[in-house]
Amino acid sequence: VAAPVAAPPRAARPPREETARAEAPARGKGGSPRKLLEQGWESIEAGDYSKAHGLFDRALQSGTSTDALYGRAYANEKLGDAVSAVDDYCGALAGSGVSIDSRREIEGGLRRLGQSCP
Repeated sequence: VAAPVAAPPRAARPPREETARAEAPARGKGGSPRKLLEQGWESIEAGDYSKAHGLFDRALQSGTSTDALYGRAYANEKLGDAVSAVDDYCGALAGSGVSIDSRREIEGGLRRLGQSCP
């Protein structure tokens, strides 16, 4: 049985400059990618990982975002989908502009899963 995983602390989330690509207007319904990211993190904090996953997934439909990949990876981890979590954590690490704090959080997620990126 895996140990419970706490939500990433708000301070460890990617800073605003990492989500600059998410500032563009949304393509399709559901609000701007930035708003979807905010709602995704709020859902994580509330423990609604399925909802968070959907919100991060919708944000990713507007383009790849390190923050959205990181959030979806965490939601996947909490939902028990380790394979998808590792894929998203590795995708987030491969993104440009990953802060040191975010890198630590992402690497922590990989360690919790006993995995590393290829």
